[in-house]
Amino acid sequence: MLRKEEIRTKILEKVEEKFFANGFKNVNLDEIAKELGISKRTIYEHFASKTELIEQMLIDKHNRFNKSMDDKFQKILNDKDLWISDEFRIIWKNIADHSSYFTPIVVEDIKRYANNVFTKCPHFGQDHENIFNKIFDIGLQRGFVKPNINRTILFRIMKNSFMNILNYETMKTLPFTAEEVIEQIYEIILTGSLTDTGRDDFFLKTEKNNWYLKIYMVYLMKHNSIKISMISLLFLLIFGINPNKMMAKKLSLDEAIEIAVKNNQQTKMAQMEVEKARFAVKEAYGYALPTVNFSASFASFLEKSKMAFPDFGALIGNATYGVLLEAGKIDSSEAKFRPVTSTLQSFAQTNNYEAKFELQQILFNSAVFQGIGASGTYLKTAQAGLKSQVAKTVLDVKKTYYGVLLAQEMVKLVDASLANFENNVRNVEAFYKEGLVSEYQLLQAQVAMENFRPRVLMARNGYKNAIEGLKLILGAGQEEEIEVEGELVKQDLSQTDKNRLINIAVNENLDLKTLKLKRDVDEAFIELDRSEYWPTLALFGNYSFNGSADDLNFMNYRSGMVGLAFTINLFNGQRTDNKVQQAKINVYKTDEQIIQTKHFIEMSVKSKMLDIERTLNLITANEKNVELAQRAFKIAEIKIKEGTGTQLDILNSEMALREAQVNRLNSIYEYIIAKTELENLTGELNEEYLKLIENK
Repeated sequence: MLRKEEIRTKILEKVEEKFFANGFKNVNLDEIAKELGISKRTIYEHFASKTELIEQMLIDKHNRFNKSMDDKFQKILNDKDLWISDEFRIIWKNIADHSSYFTPIVVEDIKRYANNVFTKCPHFGQDHENIFNKIFDIGLQRGFVKPNINRTILFRIMKNSFMNILNYETMKTLPFTAEEVIEQIYEIILTGSLTDTGRDDFFLKTEKNNWYLKIYMVYLMKHNSIKISMISLLFLLIFGINPNKMMAKKLSLDEAIEIAVKNNQQTKMAQMEVEKARFAVKEAYGYALPTVNFSASFASFLEKSKMAFPDFGALIGNATYGVLLEAGKIDSSEAKFRPVTSTLQSFAQTNNYEAKFELQQILFNSAVFQGIGASGTYLKTAQAGLKSQVAKTVLDVKKTYYGVLLAQEMVKLVDASLANFENNVRNVEAFYKEGLVSEYQLLQAQVAMENFRPRVLMARNGYKNAIEGLKLILGAGQEEEIEVEGELVKQDLSQTDKNRLINIAVNENLDLKTLKLKRDVDEAFIELDRSEYWPTLALFGNYSFNGSADDLNFMNYRSGMVGLAFTINLFNGQRTDNKVQQAKINVYKTDEQIIQTKHFIEMSVKSKMLDIERTLNLITANEKNVELAQRAFKIAEIKIKEGTGTQLDILNSEMALREAQVNRLNSIYEYIIAKTELENLTGELNEEYLKLIENK
């Protein structure tokens, strides 16, 4: 029999196994008791509650870890010949292994279901730092660690490196095991903090080092580039950045549209609607096909049903005596006639079975034929809706994509302006040193430059927000880095007159096409409701196997039947009339929507044509303004160098140049957006975008 302490230990071991595998909520004490071969009551003899059990398990685990660390320190302190780099790695690996149990999911689980455990259990992070300090002190004493290395910063670097990389989301993107990652982090960080002696000890005496890392690190040290390498590597580790993600993914407009069309939720739902419509068509055809059913039953009477019926015994006896009297075989005194009364009698047998095949084939039913036509129209409507949704997605991507290009150009513009300010400050500083300008003018130039810096920050934040908006439309993860290709340039517009564009839009606009098809569906529903006026003619037949018996010795027989069924409704309280009227109203409503949409499209086409004409004129004017502003700025620079100009001339000319450039960019952006929206109104859509959906 196990001793009490042994039972307690086994309970804690089993709870530790269950907890880190399944979480607090899924630690089932009944299951643990069953697996250990003890009763649940035995568990409660050692621990008052499940929470106390988890708490004690965590404390015991932490104590075991501390003891193993103390043993390793004693080993290092007692043996001066130990390779400190090896021991350092082993100790830190143990820390990482211990910490790896406490994933964010585990911590969140404890917070949610046993938050008070955190207030009672030891502070693991502080203990890890104490352990690290002991190792660090030993390294200092033996001359392996540089004395100018800040232990707190080094600890934070290593801790953050492990925490940020040794998690599920990061590890699943890396082709390494956890042990390989720990090894690499240790080698990269520690080789930058060791002295030459310590580094030699690390490289020459550690068999686990990868040869290619050794060669690379030695090469960097020889070329005095170790600091640069370490800074960039530590940057990756501290912030948990995957090197593969450091290079932003560059997207062309077509690539962005392809990603969005595949990922857009509304497009996916429209595609599902098409699939649903296809199944609806198949269902409608199914009503025109024969229906075959099979049924089987077995019944056994616990008590047979009975019905009132004349007494057969009295009837037969009376008839017999009547015949004998007529034949003179007996006289009337011998005849024993009985009164004929009704008695309860059963004509069923105890056990009965039946197996039956039934067939029905619709020969004529208007609803079936109308339903087939309506389902086909519904499919066309769903396909038009999908095409319309893809067009909306393409429009959204284009507008957002061009918005990113605009923000990108704005950043370039303010960077160029800032460079102008900085160049001006350098010139003024040179003139000030030569005594050509006053201190006031120098301060004026510096203040103007510093006042402009927030504009640079605003432009860069605007670009970041534009990128985030594009990622949202693309369905890309917010941690993914993307860039866009291209620049804002005026696109050619095919020459066409306004009336022709309106005609194209009215006939080809995808939303309008969808509405027209919806009207066809509404009309099909009118005919579907009217079909209830018409009769139904159907062929039917059945064939059955039957048997009955008071025991299991059945008397079996078969039966079969074929026939025609004709049904027609003569009166249903005018329900059909009312349904038809409701369906007609739906058609009228759709007609109104079509008229309203046509008017909106006509107005929108006219408006976009005016926008295009206006922005084209603006682009021409703004391009001239930019040329003039550039000339004015150069003149101001020349004047300031010659001593005939003032800082106000520079500031005003720079501001005018920047405003002209901004106006030019905005006018190009507005032109492109107006042209893109016009294309959407006229139903222009690259069929390749639809294939992206169809091939998914």
